Amino acid sequence: MKLTLKIVAVVSVGLVAGIVLCTLILYLWPFSFEGRTEAAVETLAKAEGNKESFFLNIVGDIVLATHGGNFPFKPIPDTISLLGDGQIPNTFVMVTKFRDAFDGDVIAFGTELEIAHAESRMINGKLMTHTLWSIVVPGRGTLHLYQTENNWQLFKRVILPMLLSGKPFEGEFKGINTLGPLNDYQGLIIGGTGEFSGLSGHFIEYGVLHGANPDGSLNGLMELRINYVPPR
Repeated sequence: MKLTLKIVAVVSVGLVAGIVLCTLILYLWPFSFEGRTEAAVETLAKAEGNKESFFLNIVGDIVLATHGGNFPFKPIPDTISLLGDGQIPNTFVMVTKFRDAFDGDVIAFGTELEIAHAESRMINGKLMTHTLWSIVVPGRGTLHLYQTENNWQLFKRVILPMLLSGKPFEGEFKGINTLGPLNDYQGLIIGGTGEFSGLSGHFIEYGVLHGANPDGSLNGLMELRINYVPPR
């Protein structure tokens, strides 16, 4: 009996140690896409065409934001319920104002819709979503953007340490969320109306997080940095 208990104890300790070691290796592993911000910014900056950005402040410009239950963010406002009463857990929706600079004038409003990506794999460092942005610019038209996001860096650098410690994240975390679907980590312009009708081009979603709390509340900035070529 004592020998059996000893074997069970040794096996249990070994399993725990193995899990801890695998988690540490995964946490420290330098996935190639983790340093993509510089490459993505440079690609967009060098591209031919017109450059334009839409800015928003988190949470000041957000009208509402909620999700189906599997996103680590606090709904805005507090009184809003989860999407589908939690029956569609891997979804996220946001309605927001957009500005012409972080401290500039409000020039547009729009939505962000997200759904979990089938290629998400923790072991591969991929916490991915399909994301659709729709921007309505009064007097100009509408612009629709699609990207795949990977939020592994956000999870690794901010969410996981915060959850493990129970303490708020303080400091600054910045970089692009965009992973694709285009090469060099670019999202895609998929359509538009009015002034934006027939445009082709690409974009990146650039974020700066200034604070986060274990209850899911955030503070930061976001920029949709767009490059487009007018129809010929």
